[in-house]
Amino acid sequence: MTKKFLAIIFIFFVLITYIIPYTLLSHVHAWYGSFLFWAIIALVIIGFNYFVTRNWGK
Repeated sequence: MTKKFLAIIFIFFVLITYIIPYTLLSHVHAWYGSFLFWAIIALVIIGFNYFVTRNWGK
């Protein structure tokens, strides 16, 4: 994968972590609405970081 493609994916993740909780989940008044989203997106980002840095030392 190219660096440009990975940068686009990174920017996409940053945007959805701000857009989704404040737009799509704004009607959910319980704490677990956004918390579940943040927990899932955190796992996705951890996996993405592993994928990007797995060949770091090679």
